[in-house]
Amino acid sequence: MPPRRAAADPEKKKNDFDAFKESEEWKCIQYIYSKRKEEGHELQKMAVETDDILDDWSEILNKINKLVELLKVPGRRGKGK
Repeated sequence: MPPRRAAADPEKKKNDFDAFKESEEWKCIQYIYSKRKEEGHELQKMAVETDDILDDWSEILNKINKLVELLKVPGRRGKGK
């Protein structure tokens, strides 16, 4: 069995989280979250059974796309031919 890792330093964890809150990823997440909580926005009442999207979603979709680009882990190309 591998040895256990030492417990993470709480101060380092706090500093890392504070640094993350300054990142572009955090800003995108916060924007999407704020729209989800905004009264009257279609994203607030979005559900699986929603048929139509009537609002202008270009800004939200751009933020989601940006978030996916930022969070994507670079990987190797497939070896298939």
